[in-house]
Amino acid sequence: MASKWIAPTADDVANYMSSVVTARAAQTADQIGNILAAVVQRVRGTIEAAGMTPLSSGSGEVPPEAVQHTLVLTTVTLLNATPNFGFLMKGADGSQSGFSYSVQQAEHWIDAVAAGRRVSYPKDINEDTPRELVRYGSESLEADMTTT
Repeated sequence: MASKWIAPTADDVANYMSSVVTARAAQTADQIGNILAAVVQRVRGTIEAAGMTPLSSGSGEVPPEAVQHTLVLTTVTLLNATPNFGFLMKGADGSQSGFSYSVQQAEHWIDAVAAGRRVSYPKDINEDTPRELVRYGSESLEADMTTT
């Protein structure tokens, strides 16, 4: 089933970061936006390179199942430069923290997509999509049924 892809915003990242670390990562919206754009490009590039699903027409959009992974990867990139970042990655007893597990799962998801895992088919596919990736019923391509 086709899904509307979602464009994560810098506010989404800021909200997610605040749930992970309240005031530890004082980043500007521009810094967050730049890193978010790089992570979105990584996700979209992985999907495109896998060749299993076309990209949506919105350059900042990712499939719905990629939003959480996109936010996690953006957050970990932002926090990597934060002093004492290591405390987020380990629990009090030295075990893996929930955030560390989320980062690990996000990286596994990226690897799975690169290896051919399918993602939600976009409702509005990119016009440069190769014909073999276009499914019957896509809203973005119109067939010329006239005969000559």
